[in-house]
Amino acid sequence: MTRNMFVYILLLVVGIILFCSTIGDVVENVDLNDLIPNDGVSQSDDIKAKKISEAIEPTNPAVRAYALSAIKSSNSGSYNIGQICDIYYKLYNDWVYVNDPAGVDYYAPASESVKYLRGDCDDYAILMASLIESIGGGARVVCAYNEEVGH
Repeated sequence: MTRNMFVYILLLVVGIILFCSTIGDVVENVDLNDLIPNDGVSQSDDIKAKKISEAIEPTNPAVRAYALSAIKSSNSGSYNIGQICDIYYKLYNDWVYVNDPAGVDYYAPASESVKYLRGDCDDYAILMASLIESIGGGARVVCAYNEEVGH
């Protein structure tokens, strides 16, 4: 994947995050399991979702400190898109892509990823979601798979 394609995908993810955070206020007390049938979702997908959810750590002090250090004074105030962009650009520039061990889906906790700033795309997404939630936003991690690879 080229760097430009990576940037476009991440900008799309940020847009989805903003949309989800807006929708999240509307459906705050709705159990998503009541809305989305589990048909076709394998047990391993449920386990992956649980591992990803557990890896998101918005209240970890190191995660919050990284988010705060990224936000420019020009974007101070209540939670806003400028703060998200500041976090995105800092993480994008600091991140080094490294594969998981062969044959293993490893989901690094956000506290580990923020310490090393290395990992694969799901580690990046987990950390980004954690950073956004640490400043009051809402975030979701969406995984897509085909026959050969997941992203």
